[in-house]
Amino acid sequence: MTAPWSGSALVERAGTVVDELAEGFVDEATGTRWSARTRSQASSISKQVVAVVALALADRGDVDLHAPVGRVLPSAPSAWAPMTLHHLLTHTSGVGHWSELGLAPLTGDPPSPGDLVDLVLRTPLVGAPGGRWLYSSPGYAVAALLLESATQATYAALATELALAPAGLRSTTTGVFGLGADQPSSRAVAHGHHEGRPVHVAPGLAALPGTGDLWTTTEDLVAWSRALGDGAVLREPERLWARRAELPPDLSAGSVVGEAYGYGTFSGTVLGRPAWFVPGDNPGYASLLARMTGDATTIAVLADDDAAGTGPALARLAPSSNRG
Repeated sequence: MTAPWSGSALVERAGTVVDELAEGFVDEATGTRWSARTRSQASSISKQVVAVVALALADRGDVDLHAPVGRVLPSAPSAWAPMTLHHLLTHTSGVGHWSELGLAPLTGDPPSPGDLVDLVLRTPLVGAPGGRWLYSSPGYAVAALLLESATQATYAALATELALAPAGLRSTTTGVFGLGADQPSSRAVAHGHHEGRPVHVAPGLAALPGTGDLWTTTEDLVAWSRALGDGAVLREPERLWARRAELPPDLSAGSVVGEAYGYGTFSGTVLGRPAWFVPGDNPGYASLLARMTGDATTIAVLADDDAAGTGPALARLAPSSNRG
């Protein structure tokens, strides 16, 4: 039986929180409960940050989103010749997901970033670059490493400079549990679970950009959404959710329905309303960040049980998120 939902959820509109949920314990031994300031894994919301960094670097001329990645990866096989950062960021590169690389389920540490790239290069593509859409977390790890190669800076430094700091995020970090910030053993950070049972979070997984490197709070997530909407983080932020790749028609999850995928961001409907959104799930955790395109309503959900997911919170937030 799935354990009761545990996590934090916020609905913000025009800079004001209009609804909030916070349920469950972060640390039962000390009585520490969930709040909007509890740090948790954001899972694939990390991909939106990778995409922001890539677009910001492109804006200042440090990377070319449409240049062949083989210029940076000379060992890439011939099938990779047409592949670009644009393809990696839109999941149209042909690079497979964890299962195609023989790494699913992710029950332990994945390869190091360098070893992962080597494995990706050795694994046949599942489609031609620029072809069909196929979700690929390994492709995002490759994209982040390409950004590092182009700038000679670490991805964590790039993310802080170009995304997290401009957004004014105070509790969000990237890397292995936040590059020395609170460890998951601390009561300040949510512990991952599956059906109520604790789940070990592999440090190596948390270190791979786009696969769960982001640790954050729902308070910071709504601030991130607000910064995107205000243009504080990225010029023309709508480029993130522009209709760049059509999705399979059966890609939906209840009240969250994807229609297209831009850069690290889905577009479609949430609770029946047009929105951009980023869902996430890593072992032990689930997340959702969504912004309705009509009235700038943001929904942020972080949960510490991957089986319970974000659905229970989203259902309870539906009335306030649809209120004009």
